[in-house]
Formats: sequence, structure tokens, C-alpha cells
Amino acid sequence: MPNKALITGFWSKVKVDEVGAEALGRLLVVYPWTQRFFEHFGDLSSADAVLGNAKVKAHGKKVLDSFSNGVQHLDDLKGTFAELSELHCDKLHVDPENFRLLGNVLVIVLARHFGKEFTPELQAEFQKVVAGVASALAHRYH
Repeated sequence: MPNKALITGFWSKVKVDEVGAEALGRLLVVYPWTQRFFEHFGDLSSADAVLGNAKVKAHGKKVLDSFSNGVQHLDDLKGTFAELSELHCDKLHVDPENFRLLGNVLVIVLARHFGKEFTPELQAEFQKVVAGVASALAHRYH
């Protein structure tokens, strides 16, 4: 179980619009096969196009707003993400591995934004959270 106080205290400093946009953008660049769910977003032909895409930025913020909700409900991630799991798994057929990849990219972006403040201890706690969120989103596959 993650250290709730450490997670929520740190998370209050995160600019979800910036971090969300960068995390989703990096996911789409580093793992280009994930772009198939975002073809309607327009130009995703290069890293600059992806990272500058307004729809990617807006959806990244939306993703991190949902993640923020999860941070507030660490004791019930499956319940918190049940609706999103149904949408992403049953309707959109997102590969559950993509949730894990996005979680790992999020940790990298947090480390980049916060530098030394994002200590190894904090990273370990966030790895638990992103793994829990990925599992909750993918639970319909189990």
C-alpha cells in the first residue's frame, strides 16, 4: 500500500495540465502504436507535432485529472476507475499494457519536472500508485 500522505502531499504540487500533456505526448512518441486510439487528433507525424497538438494536451490533462481522483481514493482504485475501465477496455479495446506504459512515462515526467525533489523513496511510492491504477483500469481483462 502506498504512503498516502507522501503521495497526496507531493501530488498537490503537480501541474496536471503540463505533466499530463507531456506524459501523454511522450507515450505517443515513444510507443507510436498507441497512436491508433488518437488518429482523430490530427497531425501526430513527429514528436514536435504530437507534443504541440492541442488535443493531445487537452486529453493529457483529462487523464491526469482522473489520476488525481485516484490519488484521493487510493483505498478503492478499482471502484474509482470502474467506469473508465469499462470505457477503455470494453468499448475502446485498449491494450492493458498501455496503462502500464503510461504510468511509467508519468513517473519519468514527474522526475523530469521535480528533479531532486522526486526522491527514490517518492518514486517507489508513485510506482505503486501507477501500478495500482493500471491494474484497476485493466481489471476487466482479468
